[in-house]
Amino acid sequence: MTVKIVESLEGIIHSVPEVQSILVLDRDGVSVVSAGDEIRNRGLLSSCFTSSIEQAKKLGMGAQKFWIFYYESHQLVLLNMDPFAVFISASPTANTGILCSLGNQLKPILQECEGIIKEVLALQ
Repeated sequence: MTVKIVESLEGIIHSVPEVQSILVLDRDGVSVVSAGDEIRNRGLLSSCFTSSIEQAKKLGMGAQKFWIFYYESHQLVLLNMDPFAVFISASPTANTGILCSLGNQLKPILQECEGIIKEVLALQ
């Protein structure tokens, strides 16, 4: 099953121009699955995600759907898809709106991940 999940993520990467990688973390910041180019500093991304959620809650504006980080050499879109966080790394010229809308394509993949996690936890 994991192979199909990775293949599905790779299919999304190839279907959206300039997407370089997709990384899925659980709510604790543990890497669940990834595809595409290796994302450097996974641990740092994880801790930044956790602290960003805590700080954003203080704004009192409701749940965050996504964050966009735009850098000189790339952009990073973070989708908050409870219970997962999805990091999408792309070139700076990628269409940010399309990146933010990838949540719909990712939903079935994340549901599969959630099912596998529940099965594994039930075995323990």
